[in-house]
Amino acid sequence: MATLFPPDAFTGGAAFESGATLDLRSRILAYERHLITAALAETGGNQRRAARLLGILPTTLHEKLKRLGLRGSPPDGTPGNPGEASA
Repeated sequence: MATLFPPDAFTGGAAFESGATLDLRSRILAYERHLITAALAETGGNQRRAARLLGILPTTLHEKLKRLGLRGSPPDGTPGNPGEASA
């Protein structure tokens, strides 16, 4: 993984410069999304390997992908078709 934290994870990040709030829930979701996308990118989109890399079960990763609106997205983060998710 290239970076451990997304650019807006701390007070010096872009989100604070553009007037974002300190809403904990939205920050946690953003960080979770960042880690999941980084793991998927590192594994070439292989969700089983990404789950292993993240230390979670594949079913947990699938639930998180769905909740975060990432299900079926290719590793580069561009929107994809929901039926194209790899297992």
